[in-house]
Amino acid sequence: MIGLALVFGLFTQAVQAQTTPVTKAHTQVELVSQYLTIVEGRSFYIGLRLTMEPEWHVYWRNPGDSGLPPKIKWDLPPGYRADPITWPRPERIDAPPLVSYGYEGDVFFPVKISAPGDIKNRASIDVQAKVSWLACKVECIPGVANFSFSIPVVKENDKLNPKFRELYKAIRFKLPAKDIHGKYSVWQTEDSFIIRYLPTDLIEGIQQGYFFPYDSNVIQDVEPQKFRAIPGGYEFEVRQSEFYQEQDTYRLKGILTFDKKGYEEIQPIEIDVPIQARPAAVSGSVEEIQGFQSFFLALVFAFLGGLILNLMPCVLPVLSIKILSLVEKSQKDSRGLFGSGLQFTAGIIVSFWVLAGAMLILRHAGNQIGWGFQFQSPAFVVSMAILFFMLALNLFGMFEIGVGLTRVKSSEHSFMNGVLATIVATPCTAPFMGSALGYTLTQPAWNTFMVYTALGFGMAFPYLLLTRYPGFLKFVPKPGAWMNTMKQFFGFVLAGVVIWLMWVLSLQKSEGAVITLGIGLFFVGFGFWVNRIRKRRDIVLAVAVLCWIIGGIFAYQAVQFPAPTISVASDSDNKSAGISWEAYTPELLEGYMSSERPIFLDFTAAWCLSCQVNDRVVFGHPKVIQKFRQLDVVPIKADWTNHDPQITKAINQYGKNSIPLYVLYPRDKRKDPVILPELITPGLVTDTLTEYAGE
Repeated sequence: MIGLALVFGLFTQAVQAQTTPVTKAHTQVELVSQYLTIVEGRSFYIGLRLTMEPEWHVYWRNPGDSGLPPKIKWDLPPGYRADPITWPRPERIDAPPLVSYGYEGDVFFPVKISAPGDIKNRASIDVQAKVSWLACKVECIPGVANFSFSIPVVKENDKLNPKFRELYKAIRFKLPAKDIHGKYSVWQTEDSFIIRYLPTDLIEGIQQGYFFPYDSNVIQDVEPQKFRAIPGGYEFEVRQSEFYQEQDTYRLKGILTFDKKGYEEIQPIEIDVPIQARPAAVSGSVEEIQGFQSFFLALVFAFLGGLILNLMPCVLPVLSIKILSLVEKSQKDSRGLFGSGLQFTAGIIVSFWVLAGAMLILRHAGNQIGWGFQFQSPAFVVSMAILFFMLALNLFGMFEIGVGLTRVKSSEHSFMNGVLATIVATPCTAPFMGSALGYTLTQPAWNTFMVYTALGFGMAFPYLLLTRYPGFLKFVPKPGAWMNTMKQFFGFVLAGVVIWLMWVLSLQKSEGAVITLGIGLFFVGFGFWVNRIRKRRDIVLAVAVLCWIIGGIFAYQAVQFPAPTISVASDSDNKSAGISWEAYTPELLEGYMSSERPIFLDFTAAWCLSCQVNDRVVFGHPKVIQKFRQLDVVPIKADWTNHDPQITKAINQYGKNSIPLYVLYPRDKRKDPVILPELITPGLVTDTLTEYAGE
């Protein structure tokens, strides 16, 4: 009987930890404790639950044009302290000509109760609270309710309240969070505030956003807000309140909310950002990002980027071979020339579609990837090395490729030429191209495919123009012995590309992988040499095939070598060009963000030819090295040679998904970072450092 009485007593105490709901002013009100029984000295939560009748509402912490927020006046045991109410995201409530911020239906407000550190021998925690609120429909009715309950204290094994757990679960994604790694900026125009948010984790396809200010008389609540997706993030434009005065606050505080069709809940982001008089000054492609709201402009930038891509070191040798072949064909028979150009264009555009589709699928699966991602695969690098080696042998006259990969002989073959040109283009990024590709980060799939189409069309345009108007070819010397010499010259260029790819493989794997691949290329080349013998064709062909199989086996073995145990960016290459680069990690960058030293980020990769040229020509220049040292710049290299989701995420954060990418953080970290163009010069870098990283 005594045991039964004890159990009954504990049950009675547990019931006391929950209040009886009170209904007043068209609202049911109750307080719900996180615990039914609690271990002494533990902090806990008490939630205020308000359930309104249909069409009635209560208010948020900033009620907007009218209203009063709910309040709780606590009476707690000595030493206990109640934090402010935690407010879930509100809704905009229109009651023309006024707009309020509040809640309809059911809402739950958690409040943290902090326990003192010296609590001992307390049998229960006795809580008293006075809740006041204002409920409105057309008319408004105030309500007040008093609550009193106790939470039994136990020595161990406290008991959670399942009711609190269910209520909190329903609103946890409505509670604001702080993206500590995201970037925020706010500037003031003549009559508006522009809020830019570049999140750490970007959610594609956001369709609507809204800013709720913590302070009243900062924005015009009744005015519609403008929301737009930008590369790497979002922008909000809100009308400034006519009652706002600059001396009232120099910071904009509130929450950013987001909505996406079919998405359950997107947690709001809390901001507390200084207001700038105008956007931070930027150079290069940052200006492109700021004005990159137009889909048409994205297409124009993509076309220009594709056009310039033809001049990049990745593409120029291959396209030059195509033009030489075009000259040869135009002199013999120009019929079908334009059809060949159309097929070449189709090959490029279809290849860009494949790349766009692959990137969208992989991103949807949660992978962090960007432009040129396939070169992060050692198997792809090995395959490309073999392909370029075969093309070089072809140009040296070792053999003729039956399908005509490097000759314009038919429309179908021109299609494959376009595919090849696209493949070799992916290690390079041209001006305008980086911003165009970054634009696709926040766009629907259809927009992404259109941008990639414009990029491919820009790349194919010169060749298409030459096939449509072959008269332009009269400026090229007539076919002759010089063409064979030029082809052999380009053969050496492609052989150099093979050496470069083997160097990339050495960084992704090891020197042993390079030696193994070299043996494989030897057998591939020997097989083509043997195949030139015209006698005993059955035996010759068998030997040639055997050599090719052996070469393929060695190439496969090269891929199987283990990856290096140290980061590519942490080796001696980081001290190349006289600048002692530090290997990028998010933690390293975050640590330097608290210092007053300017930070220079270099996003690079061994397979990015533009990056390698900039590294040696620009960062190896004595004036650039001297300027880095003079201004005490922190140089950080983010090496993307191998797949690294953290680096990809960082690139996306700046509104890009391609490299090279150069980012400069000024001494004052409250200012926006400066993003330099893809193609840089020593003068551009030193001038930018002087302007934004100087004393």
